[in-house]
Amino acid sequence: MITDRTLADLRTAAAISLLVPDIGVSVRVGDHLVVEAARPPFEVSTHPVLPVCSFHRSVVRAHQLRTQGTRVEMVGLDGGLEPDIGLRCSPAVKQIPGGVVRHAGSTWLHLLALALPIDVVETAASSVFAETGSELDVHLHADRSLDVTIVVTDTPLRDKGAARGAVGLIEAIAARATVASLVDLVEPSTADLDQMLITPTVERSGGSAPGAPRRP
Repeated sequence: MITDRTLADLRTAAAISLLVPDIGVSVRVGDHLVVEAARPPFEVSTHPVLPVCSFHRSVVRAHQLRTQGTRVEMVGLDGGLEPDIGLRCSPAVKQIPGGVVRHAGSTWLHLLALALPIDVVETAASSVFAETGSELDVHLHADRSLDVTIVVTDTPLRDKGAARGAVGLIEAIAARATVASLVDLVEPSTADLDQMLITPTVERSGGSAPGAPRRP
């Protein structure tokens, strides 16, 4: 069975790979690469390679099944194995410890995908801005089909000081949103893979001014 934690990793990876062209996804068990999500052209491979859009649909399906109370498994994996989810990045993308990825273009674009709905992240971001007085222009990109929010901001290219500040702000928003979601779990409310990748098992279980978050 895919645990909720692994499914959360799949959700954030699927969302950010669909948004950022230079990011793909790998699913591994130990040293074995089970499946990869990428954009064409596809290289010859000994493992399945899905277009990122197909991978995204697969994870959406798994998320829908899980929210309905259905346990899900990944096709081709023994039920007792837990896969590791990773990002496959081009040289233009750097992964920063803590989960932030930095994309180098005309500016440095800093992104962090959170397995949380946008309303939770928006409230947390507003709170952080109120406390810090930051003037960074932060965008919140909602992937509603996955209940994922991607926090995005940019800084001048190769300005390491500004980049550290941006990463710190994003991490503060993530921490605040995570705490808020954990508090909500104390009093839970009713929750309002493409089949080739993930299938259900039979068993069941019970836009704004700078200095504030905005949606694209």
